[in-house]
Amino acid sequence: MTVLGCKLCQRFISVSHCPEGNPVALEDPEKWSIIFAECQKCGAYICDRCIGNSRECPVCGSVVKIHRPGDGFAAEFDQRFQEGFREIAGRSTDRRPFFSRLFRRS
Repeated sequence: MTVLGCKLCQRFISVSHCPEGNPVALEDPEKWSIIFAECQKCGAYICDRCIGNSRECPVCGSVVKIHRPGDGFAAEFDQRFQEGFREIAGRSTDRRPFFSRLFRRS
């Protein structure tokens, strides 16, 4: 299960492959949301309570897409993550030159 955070409150957003929603999230609706909005412009994730019946992003005013368990968003999110990971996989992760400049002795 992927866990996101609501941009406006402290609730967690459960992105689950389970068609009915993650059982852990369903047991504690005060802390978890399984229905959420994704802004198509700024990328904010907003829980069902904060978005209400609105179809506008409260952050930037753009259109949001509502996601529910079983709508395929979990697989789409996994694919986006893997694509981003492959994109950065070829980059150097050696940070020694950076840190040696920070902590250079005079």
